[in-house]
Amino acid sequence: MLSITLSRLASASLAGEDSRRMGSCDLQSAAIGAGAVEDFDGFFYFGTTSWMSCHIPATKTDPVHMLSSMPAALPGRYVVTAEQGVAGQCLEFLKDILYPDSGPDSEPYAEMNQLPAAILPGGEGLILTPWLRGVLAPSEESNTRDAFFNQTIHTTRGHYVRGAMEGIAFKLRRLKGNLARFIGHPCQMLGFIGGGATPDLWCQILADILNCPVRQVAGPRNATALGAAMAAFAALGEIKYGEIPARVGIARVYDPRPENRKPYDPRFREFMEIYRRNLQIYRRLNALPPSA
Repeated sequence: MLSITLSRLASASLAGEDSRRMGSCDLQSAAIGAGAVEDFDGFFYFGTTSWMSCHIPATKTDPVHMLSSMPAALPGRYVVTAEQGVAGQCLEFLKDILYPDSGPDSEPYAEMNQLPAAILPGGEGLILTPWLRGVLAPSEESNTRDAFFNQTIHTTRGHYVRGAMEGIAFKLRRLKGNLARFIGHPCQMLGFIGGGATPDLWCQILADILNCPVRQVAGPRNATALGAAMAAFAALGEIKYGEIPARVGIARVYDPRPENRKPYDPRFREFMEIYRRNLQIYRRLNALPPSA
């Protein structure tokens, strides 16, 4: 926790220290709140949408794979933008289908976070294509859509929830390789923030599918706000930028489990095959009508 109070921050600003004021958008603040301050230290965010990012020392753009950089909250640095579209919204959409009668006093998400634990990794072959709003990075395909592939009469709620968690993780695995090539460094460990970082099971699924340690940031829902505060304190000279990672609490580090590579690696290959084979169908079904 920061020992400096927000009142001190406000007092410094009111004292006329304009030269040390700073501002930041959510992506730049999130990178700091994830503790991903050093160049090429990666992190990802799962909320309604999702992205994967890191700091880099110079500006760079890859329009083919929808990857680019923008000025960071850290002086003289840049932050990669790799927006994927929906993540948690897939689970929200699924929740409304599986629990249509849930009221304000019910907790369907608590049950949804528990159900997949009884299902083996790989969901017995059930795969979600998590593109409710189309695909962004690493290739823009606005006509793609969401579907469960390979359902059976024995598919349960737990299968659907696990399939959703794994499908979103497969989407991130695809982006991870493109990000590593873009920055010229492997993503050896990734911070995890946002509401999606709350369930332990999802953290483990991501570590297994991404095949790298995943650092679950403490209080992941508040990471962006914390990052904005720490960036401001650093701009005021109250803390050093290099001190920020040590000030970010880590709830747990999830290491990939080698035994889960056996189901996940072939599932990922089929996930990508489903994507490639259905692109033309998506385009025919969902292309905008010609203008009058």
